Amino acid sequence: MELDEMKLAWQSLDRRLEEHLALNKKALLQDKRSKASGKLRPLIWGQGFQMVAGSVMALLAAGFWDATRDIPHLFYAGLSLNIYGVLLIIFGGAMQGTMSRVDYSAPVLEIQKQLARVRNLYVQCGTILGLVWWLLWIPLTMVFFAWAFGFDIYAKGPPMMILSWWIIGFGGLLASIGFMVWASKRPALSGKLERSAAGKSLNSAQKFLEEIAEFENA
Repeated sequence: MELDEMKLAWQSLDRRLEEHLALNKKALLQDKRSKASGKLRPLIWGQGFQMVAGSVMALLAAGFWDATRDIPHLFYAGLSLNIYGVLLIIFGGAMQGTMSRVDYSAPVLEIQKQLARVRNLYVQCGTILGLVWWLLWIPLTMVFFAWAFGFDIYAKGPPMMILSWWIIGFGGLLASIGFMVWASKRPALSGKLERSAAGKSLNSAQKFLEEIAEFENA
């Protein structure tokens, strides 16, 4: 009887220990999940700043093109900046909305899928906004000189200057697109470029989720 009682006592102790370890593991997982959302906080702030910057840009550009309706090249230069400002707002809002729908109480695999959608959207939006700058700097320069110095660089500057700017801009744009297509056929390089475009916050969040998944499966 004493031996049987000892076996029962050990079995009871084992169960309590397993339950205690399970509770500790659950508590640690909950703590890690609560920290996961914090990994994206810098990105959330950054997108908020982008929306504010886009709003300021759109408002200033709208005032400029409204005041230069009788000067076509300045009107379209201001309008292009206005459109870019609106794109900053739209893309920033889309990112904020996508990030807000990430459910950190869901299974880790589902969180990773949701984070992948955030990552893809961020890379796509960043690529579009970045490529546009190959051309956008030209109307920006025109608007800056007209607004800051009252000088119409298009009408009064060297005749070939604006043309050479457009050649440089379109050449750079085509070269960038060509490089992206070339890199997409090389997985290792494409992966490095994607991680670079995704930025620190998303890479950190993805790595953190991988650590949580490993901990769950341990």
